Amino acid sequence: MQSSPSLVSVASSPETSTPGLSLCNDLVFKILFAKHLPLLTDLINAVLHPAPPITVRRVLNPHILPEELSGKNIVLDILAEDADGQRLGIEMQLQRFLHWPQRNIYGVARSLASQLQVGQDYRLLKPAIGISLLVHDLFDEHPDKACWRFTLRDEELPHVQLGPALQVHIIELSKAEKRQQPPHRYKPGSPAYCTT
Repeated sequence: MQSSPSLVSVASSPETSTPGLSLCNDLVFKILFAKHLPLLTDLINAVLHPAPPITVRRVLNPHILPEELSGKNIVLDILAEDADGQRLGIEMQLQRFLHWPQRNIYGVARSLASQLQVGQDYRLLKPAIGISLLVHDLFDEHPDKACWRFTLRDEELPHVQLGPALQVHIIELSKAEKRQQPPHRYKPGSPAYCTT
C-alpha cells in the first residue's frame, strides 16, 4: 500500500539519497511522540476533539529496551498520562490481526483495571482511553468513515452512556488519506486526518 508522504513519512533530504522515515514504523512513531510531549498532546487532542483538550504530563513507558526489539512481545505502543491522571494508550498498528478488536479492548481495559489496588475507592478511577492509528482498514463496509469513537452505551438508546471510563478511538489512515479534505469541524493546528 502506498501512503501519502504528508501523513506517514518524513521526507528525505534533497542533499542526500537517504529515504524518508515512515511515521507508520512503530519505532519511529514511539521515538518521535514519546520524546516530544507537546506533539503527542496535539495528536491526542486532534483525535479526541471535540472533547476538552488535555495536556500530556508524562509517558509511562518512554524507553525502548533492546529485548523489546527482538522478542515476541514487542511493546512499542505509548502509554501516557495527562494532567488529570487519565491513561492514554496510543498505538500505530501496521499489521492486520484476526482478533485485533478483542486485543485492543483488552489492553484498554487492563489500563483501567491497573489503576486501583485492593481496597481503593472506585471514585479514584480515571478514564482509560485507547487511540489506535491503523494503516489498514478495519471497517471495509464503511468506506467513507475514517474516525471511530467507541464508549459504553446502551444498545437501544445509544445517547445513554454508562460513563467515560473506557474509550476506544480508531483512525483508519488509508481511508483518511483517500478523503484528503479537512473535516467540517477542522480547526487550525489539528491534523486533517481526524475525520468523522
